[in-house]
Amino acid sequence: MQKMNRGDLMNKIIKLVIILTGILLIHASASAQVAENNEKQINWSLAYPTVIVENNPTAQEKINTDILKYINELRQDFQLGYYKCGGIYKLHYEDSSVISLSLYLYRMPYTGNGNHWSNVDLVYDKYTGNRIPLYHYVNATAKDLDLYKSGHSFAQDGTKLKSLKEESITRVPDDYFLVGDGIVCITFHSYEIASGAFGPCYIKLEPDYIDYLNRLNK
Repeated sequence: MQKMNRGDLMNKIIKLVIILTGILLIHASASAQVAENNEKQINWSLAYPTVIVENNPTAQEKINTDILKYINELRQDFQLGYYKCGGIYKLHYEDSSVISLSLYLYRMPYTGNGNHWSNVDLVYDKYTGNRIPLYHYVNATAKDLDLYKSGHSFAQDGTKLKSLKEESITRVPDDYFLVGDGIVCITFHSYEIASGAFGPCYIKLEPDYIDYLNRLNK
């Protein structure tokens, strides 16, 4: 067997380091899937996302066009007379096929009191750019959510709600977000299930309850 000389060995090590470095760089770039846009002016403060879908410009354009629909509605409302407008966003979850994020937007009239935040929760298929409906993950009725809300409801900031409104839940919202591990969070507008001070709130459905509901509501 021919022995490898020191020069050949060093060349192979260098090539291996280059390959491994390239793999790491590719992995790092693949994880950066959301670019942030920031806008600030008098009475307007907004941060919103641009979603990057690698090697799929059609899906990327479809997702960002949908997001901009809500941003442009906010711009229009600001121009039509709201005193202050703006918002933030949150990336909840992302994997190779889906991305889940929320827009939290506010429209404040002059001398307006109370909570003026609204939520838009968006879950997209990264292959098609389409919104994924809630029933793709769970089939629930308003009664199911009402039975489960106690002990499983949270404020927008993730604080567990200790006090809920006495009224029963009467609708299943379209808005929801994912947090991984099979968990689905169904969101309600401000004042729907708790005090307006908590903002948009959500009911967190764990996989065991989701499995039960999907068997129950076939």
